[in-house]
This record gives sequence, C-alpha cells and structure tokens, in this order.
Amino acid sequence: APAVPAPAAPAAPAAGGSGSAPASGPAAPAPIVSAPAAPNASAVDTAIAFARAQLGDAYKLGGSGPDVWDCSGLTKAAYAAAGIYIGTHSATNQYNTMASQGRLVSFSQVQVGDLVFWGSPGNYYHVAIYVGGGQVLEAADVGKPVRVHSIWSPGQVAPYVGRPS
Repeated sequence: APAVPAPAAPAAPAAGGSGSAPASGPAAPAPIVSAPAAPNASAVDTAIAFARAQLGDAYKLGGSGPDVWDCSGLTKAAYAAAGIYIGTHSATNQYNTMASQGRLVSFSQVQVGDLVFWGSPGNYYHVAIYVGGGQVLEAADVGKPVRVHSIWSPGQVAPYVGRPS
C-alpha cells in the first residue's frame, strides 16, 4: 500500500483570487471523507502504546500528564508522541481540527487508532482512541482511571471519527 503522508499544516489562503468567491469567515469543513486512507500503522502503534502506558493513571479535569489525564489531554499527548498534532486540549477543538484537515471518516468505517467523539457539533464533551473490538482507550471521568472500555452511550457518539494518521 502506498505510504500515507503526515498531515501538513493548514495553508494560508492565497491573496487575491481568480474568479473565486469573496473571502468570509472560516467555513465549517465538510465532515465526509469519500475514500478514507488507511491509518499509518506506525503512528497508530506509537499513539496507542503511549496511551496504554498511562492505564491506571488518575483522571483529573485539565490533566495533561504525566500521572493525571483528562480525555483530550490523553489523546493529544498520545498522538504528539507519534509526531501528530490533533488539536488543542479540547474534545471540540480536536474534532474541528480533524474536520479542517479532511480527516473525518464515517463511524461505520472506524479503525484502530481513530478518535471517537461524544456530543454534538460545536459541543463535543469526550474523545477517546478506538482500540478495536468495540472498545476505546480513554480518560473518562472522576473516579475512573485511564482504561480500556466498551464504547458507552452509543446514542451520543458522533457519526464521524477522526483519523489522525
């Protein structure tokens, strides 16, 4: 299979234009990838290995390591270990970053390493890494350590997952 290049930083819009529509505020990107690329196995392995090394660590809102995590702090650090920027320390921002990079894929095509989001557009309250078999690796909530757990509240799971690599 051909190598999948790492995502490039978003390019600045070109000045002027050749018959293009006038510039306005940033448009919401279309959340559909017509032919999703397979994840970069090496990056996924690195991110999941990082996250697995945190299993049992405590949950703390705003936590970003090394011994306490919240959901987006864990996903951000896991993919940073693989050299991939997935957005800031916010589930909503990580979803929007995946959308702006054209890296959203239908949940029906979820693969190991994809980011699963809970909530609704503009208000995603949780993110976790899909590890296969209907399970995610997550920093879920107060009193629950970093864990591998079945996908919960399926009615609140976003219809798209993020594929960072």
